[in-house]
Amino acid sequence: MKKLKIMKLNNYIDATLLKPDATLIEINKFVDLCIIKNVRCICVHISRIAVVKEIIKNTKISISGTVSFPFGNATTKLKINEIKECLKLGANEIDFVANIGNIKDHDWEKVNSEFQKIRNSFKDIIIKVIFETCLLTEEEIIKCCQIAVKNKLDFVKTSTGYSKMGATIEHVKLMKKIVNNECKVKASGGIKTKNFALELVEAGAERIGTSSISEVLN
Repeated sequence: MKKLKIMKLNNYIDATLLKPDATLIEINKFVDLCIIKNVRCICVHISRIAVVKEIIKNTKISISGTVSFPFGNATTKLKINEIKECLKLGANEIDFVANIGNIKDHDWEKVNSEFQKIRNSFKDIIIKVIFETCLLTEEEIIKCCQIAVKNKLDFVKTSTGYSKMGATIEHVKLMKKIVNNECKVKASGGIKTKNFALELVEAGAERIGTSSISEVLN
């Protein structure tokens, strides 16, 4: 089973290049590597979507635009407008950051409203919501997962990679338990080795977000 997962690990990979100082030369090299490794999806900032789209036009690789990244503190209206622009530029998936302040306030009505409006505005694309689990309690993670399932989001995601900690086995197992098969789990943040990626898949992750493509898919 483990050998099978190693062979198919590329199908789980959302390759990310999200550092703010990434140059066009770096992006081109990274995307070329993603094509060689045949990753599932490439995640970039909105201003780089068109560049990536041109490079991968003859492949089956998806593009995901990151929205309200990395803090999630934009209004829902701004997030919806940013998603529209991502799709216009060529993205076919979205990774958006939930409003972490609303989560920490336990303002579940606002959290639900955001998820609901985004889902209702974009019914036919893959939507992944990032919780930044290292900032949340177990109860808050559970509640966020329940609201995501209620609103039929496609993925719940652990981290942006920009906070104090990334994905953990424990958080992935918890999220998988809560969403069951009604939603999928994406692990991201701090995933730098093949072994850790495989452990996260074993724990229930169905996508792995990482910038360490050479190391994870060696």
